[in-house]
Amino acid sequence: EAELMLKETRLKLLQGQLHPHFLFNMLNNLYGLWLEKDPGTPDIILKLSQLLEFMLYQCDKERIPLSTETQLINSYIELEQLRHDSRLTVNINYPQEPISKGIAPLILFSFVENAFKHGANKSVGQSVIDIKIEVNSNWLTFSISNTYNPTDVANTRGLGQKNVEERLHLIYPQQHSLSYTIGSNTYAVDLKINLDA
Repeated sequence: EAELMLKETRLKLLQGQLHPHFLFNMLNNLYGLWLEKDPGTPDIILKLSQLLEFMLYQCDKERIPLSTETQLINSYIELEQLRHDSRLTVNINYPQEPISKGIAPLILFSFVENAFKHGANKSVGQSVIDIKIEVNSNWLTFSISNTYNPTDVANTRGLGQKNVEERLHLIYPQQHSLSYTIGSNTYAVDLKINLDA
């Protein structure tokens, strides 16, 4: 019982770190846009507010429908596209039908946020982010790749990604696989989760 309580406490702590981490990244982005006097800044602030509301009131459950997670991802992509120009291409491949199977909230989102953070900054040049989700029976397959600047010293596995790795181990022990592939200018993540775990 004590071990279960410790696990739940650790999960809540990790979940609580996600929102400030996301907000920290977005505030840095907003500061940059303000310095550039970007006319789209008010729209971005409004979309950011809607995303934070979603995170605070929809993502406090143990599981949310996969379609809710993809809706959050789509909203985030719209937000990012507002602040990037035609240098950024985002390719999305989701199941046609909404998937009601549950998933721990913000698991996939964290990888998407990381792809934009490292794959869509100005040092990359022409940026491409590919996202694919498939569900076969009870298994979810999620893959995401992004271009990045190999001379960029920034580590593509930052706090957000380490956080989600720990959450995966706590929520889906021995019921998931996670791998990274680093190419000359492409960083890819492949994740499989047993949604019935």
